[in-house]
Amino acid sequence: QAKEVEKSTSFLFWTMYTVYVLYSRNYDKIYIGYTSNIEQRMLSHNKLGTKGYTKRYRPWQIVFT
Repeated sequence: QAKEVEKSTSFLFWTMYTVYVLYSRNYDKIYIGYTSNIEQRMLSHNKLGTKGYTKRYRPWQIVFT
């Protein structure tokens, strides 16, 4: 799904989002999310994030986008 963002009165820019499904094999858990930057989001889920649901069930792999 695209989100329309008005940058000026004469131009419209679109931000594209990716919906994804992650799977944690170690814990048999799934997680569904969306992002405009899948590479950065996966770093957050698997390494950089310091709190939250996905930190507890690392590592995650993408099973659907």
